[in-house]
Amino acid sequence: MTWKNDRQERIERKSLILFQAIHDNLRAQQVQTFAKIILDAKNWAERIASDRPGDRYLAAWIPLLDGALSDGVSGRDLLFSTMLSTDEHAVALRQSSPFAGVLSTSERAAILWAFDHDKEDVQ
Repeated sequence: MTWKNDRQERIERKSLILFQAIHDNLRAQQVQTFAKIILDAKNWAERIASDRPGDRYLAAWIPLLDGALSDGVSGRDLLFSTMLSTDEHAVALRQSSPFAGVLSTSERAAILWAFDHDKEDVQ
């Protein structure tokens, strides 16, 4: 069992809340729009991971994104379950997110404001 301090737990909760919003956004997309978002995220992750070979968590997103594009529902389900998982690997993955731009600036700001003000319903 890993000991975590309150600050680390807060960072992880904030990250999970943002990923819940990203997840909800992706789920709401039409198939073609979803595919474009995931392809953009995959291309970005491949490009940045090649510049940062030590970022194993960003690199770990690439097969998940590829699976979401090529493995149909099972690939999307694996991506979605990983996004929302609370296991240590998923927590670490969320620290190197390939999903920049999925949430608008105002969506992200509203989520972070609600989180920082301890609102129960942050979405």
